[in-house]
Amino acid sequence: MRLYQLEANSRQIAHQHLRAVPAKEMGLEAVIRETRQRCQEYDEEISASVRAWKWGTNLATISDEAQMWRYVRLNTALTWLSLGLGAPGSDRVFGDPSMSEQATVQWFLTHWWQIGGVQMRAMYEMGT
Repeated sequence: MRLYQLEANSRQIAHQHLRAVPAKEMGLEAVIRETRQRCQEYDEEISASVRAWKWGTNLATISDEAQMWRYVRLNTALTWLSLGLGAPGSDRVFGDPSMSEQATVQWFLTHWWQIGGVQMRAMYEMGT
């Protein structure tokens, strides 16, 4: 949550999805595909900044566009995590349960984004 707040406060550009067709009218697969395409060119920059991050420090400064997508990843991960709060065993339903907090955050912002985060973001944008 602290990283999300820091990222929200440091954003240089507003996150906006400018589409010719609203997400609700596109269909889930089309929104997923478009989201992947739009953020793909920033994936390595974001992943490198996340891999270099150490617990208790701020995330590295990156380009404005990459920073916007890193914010989207944090926002999406927090949304997903908030859906499971209070459920038995929800504290470690992802990744390796022996991972440190730092490794867990890094996993969410890199691997989880690729395997589930993009889909979660598409559903969020479609209002489902």
